[in-house]
Amino acid sequence: MERELTYLSQKLKPTLNTAHKFNAQGIAAGVYKRRIRSLIPRIAVLPAIVGLFFLSSGVGFMSRLPDASFFQDDIQKITPKGDTVIWAKSVKPAFGTNFNLTLDLTNTLRAKTAMGKTLWRYFLPEIATTSAPLVFIKDSTAYVALASAAGSIYFFNGTSGRLIWQQELSDRIDVSPLLVQDSIITIACADGRIYGLDVKDGSITYMLQTDQKISAIEPAVDSDGKYLYAIAAGKRVLGLDALRGDLLWERDTAGFATDTPIVTANNVITPTQNGDTTQLWAFDNNGDLSWMNSFTRDTQYTANKNYLAVADGPIVTLIRAENGEPVYYWQLGSTPQNLALVDHGKTLIVQTDKGDLAATFN
Repeated sequence: MERELTYLSQKLKPTLNTAHKFNAQGIAAGVYKRRIRSLIPRIAVLPAIVGLFFLSSGVGFMSRLPDASFFQDDIQKITPKGDTVIWAKSVKPAFGTNFNLTLDLTNTLRAKTAMGKTLWRYFLPEIATTSAPLVFIKDSTAYVALASAAGSIYFFNGTSGRLIWQQELSDRIDVSPLLVQDSIITIACADGRIYGLDVKDGSITYMLQTDQKISAIEPAVDSDGKYLYAIAAGKRVLGLDALRGDLLWERDTAGFATDTPIVTANNVITPTQNGDTTQLWAFDNNGDLSWMNSFTRDTQYTANKNYLAVADGPIVTLIRAENGEPVYYWQLGSTPQNLALVDHGKTLIVQTDKGDLAATFN
């Protein structure tokens, strides 16, 4: 273990704050910083909050929010707490015992009961710091898929820990596996290849060679599992048939893609950085540009099925995802660090670490 931690500490050294000693805790904090933006889902179903805060004419009431981990508990928690754990998820199968999955700095995947009993563990080769396990429930059974940095995909029965299949794909994988319609696991490799693997046996259903480096940013799939989107060469948006792997279209943006594509309101929205400007590029399913908005300061964003909330410095804007139209503005005292959207009927709550903002619609 000491050898692995020493190796990883050297690898992550440029990304760590100089105040950190190169122990397991410091390394975990460095991994956390590199994982946090690409692995926490931008579009998520979040737990309801207690109470509603209504606004009129774009000015809202605000309240303090709980810690940011509140938003992640029901989805996926990525945390630097503890000596070695860098990723954890609570798994709740339809039948059988609930368990917690963890991945640590020694690349060990563990399943434990709530009482701390280890159900199984599996020692893996290096997992890229920008890749996380895929966990899903199918036919009442939990499954786990991981991509090793060296280019292999591992597929487990999450309850027993049995390795169902392993598939060798590439020289390097930096992103997480992605599930399409419970039947295909897609993976984008650094060498420009995008694969679709059959969930049942890991056989290769399709392989698309893009001849372009796939950026270490998570691909995204639409809610129907029909279209798959990836970023190539830092700024090119690729639209694929998610089940067959056919390249349907590709479009260039300006600047450099900075985050996972956002799929919402029949658009794929790609954030890019162009000098000091952040731009959001929205393309429809045919690859036509629906709209583009620019922001001039440090920008954060989140989305649901119809809207985006964008923090441009201390100004939070609610945008209609279909056409890019701003519908609400709020001026905060300082720049929020966390954003989330929660629907409450005709009221849409924008949750921030500075408080709640509410937009009402007729």
